[in-house]
Amino acid sequence: EEGIVSGVMVVRELGPFLAELDLIPSTSAQRERLAILMEEVGAEASGQLTLLEVQRAAQRVAELYLRVSREEENEWGRSLNFARPEVYQLRSAFEALDQKDAEEWDEDEIYRTVRKLGLRIVMSSLRRILHDTDDDGPGSHGFMAFVKLVRLVDEEVRQHENDQSRVPPAGRGP
Repeated sequence: EEGIVSGVMVVRELGPFLAELDLIPSTSAQRERLAILMEEVGAEASGQLTLLEVQRAAQRVAELYLRVSREEENEWGRSLNFARPEVYQLRSAFEALDQKDAEEWDEDEIYRTVRKLGLRIVMSSLRRILHDTDDDGPGSHGFMAFVKLVRLVDEEVRQHENDQSRVPPAGRGP
């Protein structure tokens, strides 16, 4: 703390300082990239960081975590057969759904969101999917769970459309 008051911080204090800002890596990719970034910061500094350098380092760490998270989300989307533009569209829909960063929503909010995405599902089918996939309690999902949910909804809609196309028109049965 003495270093902060004097306007400089010793490089070795940066890690604990970032932890106080809740900038703790949560994935191995974040940890690996943070280690590289910390080496860069240490190499750039003469053992001490000014307040401006500490702010820049914290900003770089936050941006790094966001970039790594987006890369992981894009990879997750690709694993579920979504193209990158579709993942971006899902991110926008998710952010509109999760405006309070609570990652909790009710069935009606999810229903409206998937309908806005062009998925014509009935509420009873959506409820069944939510019930089957809800490991964390009703309506509690992060972005990757939301992407998985949309994939399941899409599969349900496609299955329903295929089933409907096999039904013979009324009056023409065997």
